[in-house]
Amino acid sequence: MINIMIQLLGAFLAIFGLSIIVAVPKKYLWLTGLIGAIGWGTYLLMGNFTESMYLSNFMGALAIGLSAQISARIFKLPVTTFTIPGIMTLVPGSGMYNTVYYLIAGNELLSREYMIQTLLNAGSIALGIFLMGTVFTLVFSRRKKHEYEDVI
Repeated sequence: MINIMIQLLGAFLAIFGLSIIVAVPKKYLWLTGLIGAIGWGTYLLMGNFTESMYLSNFMGALAIGLSAQISARIFKLPVTTFTIPGIMTLVPGSGMYNTVYYLIAGNELLSREYMIQTLLNAGSIALGIFLMGTVFTLVFSRRKKHEYEDVI
């Protein structure tokens, strides 16, 4: 349990620091850190229920997408303000490193394996963010359409 708390704190601090670098407004730094921690916590939680890191990444991305969409609407900021820093906890950087490392080392088989793994992870993250964005767009566009019809 203490290990999970340390990881969540680490995710919060890492995203908080990254948010400073990517120029998130100062009063929202805590929120981007929280969104990153939520995504990482979801990833860890799903790791207990499934052995698929792709599903864990997908669910973490859904949690980040949901948190970012809600935050963007509450604080009237672009969704990317919260999404871009938030997903950094899930980005498969070590997979890309291993892909290039084994390619340079001459082990094409391992390089190919890491490349496929990395692309699947990145794809599951992108799909989660895209899906949540699409759901929010459909819900809010339908809501606005009904409000418009009531006026007419």
